[in-house]
Amino acid sequence: MAIGTLERYLLLSLGLKSDACIVDIGCGSGRLACQLSSMKDVKYVGTDVVQELLDYAQQLTQRSDWKFSRVDRIAIPCADGVADFVCFFSVFTHLSHEDTYRYLAEAKRVLKPTGRIVFSFLEFRVPCHWAIFADSVEKSLTGLHLNQFMDRDGIQAWAVRLGLRVVSITSGDRPHIPISEEIMWDDGSVMKDLGNFGQSVAVLALAEDDAGAGAVPEAKVAHVETPSQETVSAPAARVLGFSNISSRGFAGVGENTMIVGFIVGPGGQKILARALGPSLKQASIQDFLQGPWMEVVNQKGQVVASNFGLFTATEDERAEICLASKALNASTLSDKDAALVAQLPEGGYSLLVRGHDSGTGVVLAEVFAVG
Repeated sequence: MAIGTLERYLLLSLGLKSDACIVDIGCGSGRLACQLSSMKDVKYVGTDVVQELLDYAQQLTQRSDWKFSRVDRIAIPCADGVADFVCFFSVFTHLSHEDTYRYLAEAKRVLKPTGRIVFSFLEFRVPCHWAIFADSVEKSLTGLHLNQFMDRDGIQAWAVRLGLRVVSITSGDRPHIPISEEIMWDDGSVMKDLGNFGQSVAVLALAEDDAGAGAVPEAKVAHVETPSQETVSAPAARVLGFSNISSRGFAGVGENTMIVGFIVGPGGQKILARALGPSLKQASIQDFLQGPWMEVVNQKGQVVASNFGLFTATEDERAEICLASKALNASTLSDKDAALVAQLPEGGYSLLVRGHDSGTGVVLAEVFAVG
């Protein structure tokens, strides 16, 4: 019930209309279908490999006009260009990358020009996903079902090859789905205001889709005030659109994510963002955040830049970060600090800083104007 409700709210946040056509791959027992069944003008096609689950979903929804189809191959039983949404919730986590690619090609075929492909996935960069991989390592020799991980570079590469574009990718541990009711989980915990699946979520669209057509409505981004943070202005090398900012405070994961907001003015701006944890030891700070990582998100809640740790950056990225840091007379970074350089268009942004493996500690977050 909780997952299906979140899936419905996610689609609503992406512009779901009352007369939409939804294709739900791996629909199972009808978690999403059940939550959509009251929308009388919605057209729905659900597929799965297990007939018993499809029969149950059909009975649960009581929608004789909806189609529930068993499939035994990579195929979507729909005509070309009919779907507003093609959904893969917890599907690609159990497929080979080759089959995932084939399914994305099929999804593109059935998508309307302004439609969206929505899928959830596991990724190594999200600390809470590591436990799933560790469990698979231990149990895979006994024939445990596949828990497939994907990476964002791979998703981007697939999108380019297929004539798609990445609209957004959101980390699974970050609340990002606007919800207007309290959602209770089996363990008794409650989500309200903003929810998340646990799995990360990617949204794709046709590459030729005009940016203004079928635009994704702005999603709410949670801004958390941390009383212990000390916000100061840093010396500016050249200020264009915003003042350089830094904020030192306690950071971790979930509600303890450090969030620093900033605005880029007309004409856009190249920025250097840094999250210093281990290098704070040089300043005699002992309870520093051992492994900071960062994301820059825009006002729609879309991740526009990220770094999982300086040690994960390419040589070119590291060179650009070091050059920018030196030009700004900024302190030396440790390999386990996080940093990135990004060119941002005009708008409001948030720098989100978290800890690896549920780590917590003191971190210094900085955003500099470069140029």
